[in-house]
Amino acid sequence: MITVAPPPPSSAPPAATSSPLPLKLLTAILLAASGVPAPKVSWSKTDSGGDFPAAAERRIAVRSFNGSGLDDGAEEGGGGGATVIINSFVIYGVKSEDMGVYQCSASNPAGRVSWNITLAVLEVPR
Repeated sequence: MITVAPPPPSSAPPAATSSPLPLKLLTAILLAASGVPAPKVSWSKTDSGGDFPAAAERRIAVRSFNGSGLDDGAEEGGGGGATVIINSFVIYGVKSEDMGVYQCSASNPAGRVSWNITLAVLEVPR
């Protein structure tokens, strides 16, 4: 079983998809995934045509945190057994070429789930 917890459909999209970001800032995208066994999370830029400047310039940090202390929906004492993984994808020094569609995938032996996030970057006129 894999459960990925993106924002509910009725909520506003994440900041990265709702408004352009000014340059020289960082952006962070968070994902919570749970499953048995704990899912492995990976990120990719899907519309880059093989060009991924933030990765080539080492401006990306990906971190995973064990969120076992978080509420994974299991009743207290129910022993749901699912491990919650919180994964963050951070781009430092955001540039216009970082715009695009990023895909987060969570997988374990039970399957794979993916989520697309669009990052828009606003270049300030000089």
